[in-house]
Amino acid sequence: MNLFIQFLAKFVRRKTAFWGLITGLLIFLLCAYSANYNKHPSSFREPSEPVVGLHKRLQTIDNGLEPVQFVPGVPGHNARFAAPNKAPNHSEMEVDKVAFFKEEAEKHNPHAYHVRNKGVEYRGDGENKPLQIMEQGREANVPQVIGMDENVEFRNPNSLYSNQNDMGNAVHLGQMDSRLGAPVYYNQGMGNNDFIHQGFPLENSTPDPKPYVAKNRLVHFDLKGAPPTVAYLKKILPTLKQQGATGILWEWEDTFPFSGRLASVATSNHYTVDDVQELLALCNELGLESIPLVQTFGHMEFILKLEQFKHLRDNENMPESICPCHEETMPLITDMISQVMKQHKNARYLHIGCDEVYHLGTCPPCMDQPRNKIFVNHVTRLASHVKSNYGVQPIIWDDMLRNFMEDEMMPLAEVVEPMVWVYAEDVYRFMPSFTWDRFASVFPYIWTASAFKGAHGETLVVPDAKRHLVNNLNWINVMKEQESKLKGGFKGIVITGWQRFDHFAVLCELLPAGLPSLFLDLQTVSHGYFNQSLVPDFLQSLNCPRTTDQVLNLDSDNFLFNALSWCYFPGSNFFRITEKLIMLEHEVEDFFKKVEKKKGWFTQYNRDHHFGSSFRIDEVMEDWSRFQHETASLMKAAKNALAEVFDYHTQGEWVEQKLYPIYRKLSQLRQEADDLKEEKVWQKRPFPIAKSLLGMGIGVPPTTPPPPPPPSQPTQRPKRRVQSPDLYSSKGRLKALGHR
Repeated sequence: MNLFIQFLAKFVRRKTAFWGLITGLLIFLLCAYSANYNKHPSSFREPSEPVVGLHKRLQTIDNGLEPVQFVPGVPGHNARFAAPNKAPNHSEMEVDKVAFFKEEAEKHNPHAYHVRNKGVEYRGDGENKPLQIMEQGREANVPQVIGMDENVEFRNPNSLYSNQNDMGNAVHLGQMDSRLGAPVYYNQGMGNNDFIHQGFPLENSTPDPKPYVAKNRLVHFDLKGAPPTVAYLKKILPTLKQQGATGILWEWEDTFPFSGRLASVATSNHYTVDDVQELLALCNELGLESIPLVQTFGHMEFILKLEQFKHLRDNENMPESICPCHEETMPLITDMISQVMKQHKNARYLHIGCDEVYHLGTCPPCMDQPRNKIFVNHVTRLASHVKSNYGVQPIIWDDMLRNFMEDEMMPLAEVVEPMVWVYAEDVYRFMPSFTWDRFASVFPYIWTASAFKGAHGETLVVPDAKRHLVNNLNWINVMKEQESKLKGGFKGIVITGWQRFDHFAVLCELLPAGLPSLFLDLQTVSHGYFNQSLVPDFLQSLNCPRTTDQVLNLDSDNFLFNALSWCYFPGSNFFRITEKLIMLEHEVEDFFKKVEKKKGWFTQYNRDHHFGSSFRIDEVMEDWSRFQHETASLMKAAKNALAEVFDYHTQGEWVEQKLYPIYRKLSQLRQEADDLKEEKVWQKRPFPIAKSLLGMGIGVPPTTPPPPPPPSQPTQRPKRRVQSPDLYSSKGRLKALGHR
């Protein structure tokens, strides 16, 4: 033992060898852990955290959070499996996972689905070919959008599996292989899933004998800052009724004709009282219920941005939410509600907003109170006022409640009905089953909200019809599964269509560009499914000419540009303008990439140093005239198309936001090219270095060279130092003289 300790002590003194051994040992343990993790990942995976209570942007961007995923056919199961972007051909993990999905799907999802392709029938009921579930591991039979790039209109969808042999005869739901032709979309409750095949007659899928159809199906009009004309709205309201709508959710915001101290809140192009009454009268005549939406907590920028009301902000630097504890807050909000309800005399509901209250509890009057208590007290006070003074049922958005416990929400049980909104395809990611359990234990009635536009990118100009269709189909499935938990059930679903992401945002998809997506989603929620049998009625509602080939393929035509190229619905001219804009944006982007990066004669470096050949510049800029002409022509065409729907304010705003930046950038490029071509004599190289680089010490001439280092001496092990004898003691002197 002593020998071992002596050896260890000597070894520790050798620091390089010691720490090298420690490092090697750590690397070995890490590699062993990683290998074991890859072989048995489920034993290392912690239970997934639900992603709840998050706002709209979290549903629209790739934020890196792994979604809560579910065992097919098992509502609320939240075990995570493979990451969404994992390569599909990890055979060992994939076999285990697919087998598990197959077992669970057969237990909990008795419905079979069929895909007939080249005479082969695949079933999901345990007969014939075994069911193989798509790689995401989400709800069985729910179409999903794979590999979605956010805020990009055009994509080239690739096949889910790079190697088809890896998954055998796997059924790819929601994004079909090109061999299968145009798919038929359906909801999870349906028993069949049939597809159109090129060269084969259409065989319609048979819906569930009792598809889920919500009692109330409302369409949301977001009018803030860009009100469509009354004439345009009067054109589309009858068609909405024909397609299955039962009501309209009116979000007037600053386009409402406020008066008194709120007159400064209304925009200069707001609706008049007569306009509001004309629209509400038409809805009443058509049998469409009108529900007003008034923001009373968050999203109050249209009021709090003004000098007159800035002292009511929850955060003095941010005008998003109002301070609920301020003594002037309730009089202001009740005045706003009073003016709106005065015009909506027949309303049975009032939506009071209350979503995305970002700065809750940051104002001085509220700082000493818990955030949840502040929220509940404010909403309870408002809802009680609405019920007692107008006899209507208040509705609120649900997102602020998703992290509340049951006892915290209980004071709201008798005064409000929550409206659960999720605009992403995977509804259960943002509203897991256990959140439904908590809501159901408090609220007897719940509303839901999907989207037909304005949910997947702040600057988009046209909605992705497929993504919104999948969102609505999945909502139908969720409502069917979760309704049994509610004492009163679901009141209905609202198909929202946002025009801006908030008051300060630029315009996103305008109403005429989103009308095809709206009609598609409205038909879906009105029937409880969508398949090829509904396509003729869908095309007829958009005034499309009758053709023998009435087929929708949302995989290759997810914006419906091809399917609706000859349709003349209200606003169709603007719908086609958006297609031209998208094409122009891509072409101009490629042009600038060629000019500034791919070619070497008109880069930013050439422009900074005024160094370029006129011949080469003309060669690089040969396509400039075409793009400038196309942009100017499209600006004029967009103005004319927008005039059919909006006033001149919105016409100018949209063109300035979407087209004018292209025009201005092209003009600046032309001016820089002309300036560079005026150079007839050029300086010799090397050119002066940019000042900012000189400040970082780049391109600075070297100073006096430092003296060369001294020649290196061969390193020798130092001799052991011997202690000198102590000559001041008697023993030391004797020892030095040789005496012992």
